[in-house]
Amino acid sequence: MDIQEIKKIIKQKKISYAKMAEDTNISRSTLADIFRGKTQNPRMDTLKIICDYLDLNEEDIYKSKPNYDFTMEEIDFINSIRLLTHDQKMQLKGFMSALLEYNQQDGGSKKNA
Repeated sequence: MDIQEIKKIIKQKKISYAKMAEDTNISRSTLADIFRGKTQNPRMDTLKIICDYLDLNEEDIYKSKPNYDFTMEEIDFINSIRLLTHDQKMQLKGFMSALLEYNQQDGGSKKNA
């Protein structure tokens, strides 16, 4: 499903962007940018809010985004990271680097564990 299909659904449901902005707390300008194509890769959390609002399956939206092939678990992880402070993100990045290095030294036996 792409943005054009979502626009059709919005039109079928007779929802204005102003109403959607008010109900979702996504600014009208952000919605306009997404649906006009100005924003090519909207944030995943924004897409999730739009999907929830329109009762759409968010996996269909994520799969249609170019260059992304995330599982729902990975999307949840990414959304959680967005809630961290900069310092916490740097700590997590260091931990992940150490974990990957450990896996390489261990011959990758812990991969996907």
